[in-house]
Amino acid sequence: MDIADGSPISVVAVLSVVALAFVFGVLAAPFGLAIGLPPPAVALAVFIGAAGFACVMVPIALHLVPEATGRRARWAMMLAPKLARLRQRTSRHPSGARTAVLIDRSSVLIERLGVRGIALLAPVLGRWLVPAAGIALGVDRPRLIGWAIAGCAVWAAALTAVFDLLISALAG
Repeated sequence: MDIADGSPISVVAVLSVVALAFVFGVLAAPFGLAIGLPPPAVALAVFIGAAGFACVMVPIALHLVPEATGRRARWAMMLAPKLARLRQRTSRHPSGARTAVLIDRSSVLIERLGVRGIALLAPVLGRWLVPAAGIALGVDRPRLIGWAIAGCAVWAAALTAVFDLLISALAG
């Protein structure tokens, strides 16, 4: 399918990839390749859809959460590892100890990655991670959305290239 000809079928194909990327994120790349779009068009369509989600849903989610809730979440993030370590020492149940370790490790990961790392990894780990991180870390919206868009661009190109190579290898 040649996208340059501007036929209605190719326009619908690109728009379907954009819509699928808006709903499912960067994992829409195999669909675009499977329907015969060229990899650059797929990467661009996936980026537009995933970045569109970040530009629309992140501000909406951040606007719906009151500032007091964000302050409580930041306070809980600082206190949770200490409570988890205390629970780990005093717990007789293995599930309590595992939960404590999980809380402790996730807090360390959030501290190490910060806003940039979370926003860059969010397109593949979970797109709702970006507004959650924005609320928990208390960052400004433009910075958070900018890093989320950068993550969408990186992962759209990377996953399109990987899936194109995989499809080419399987087609033989």
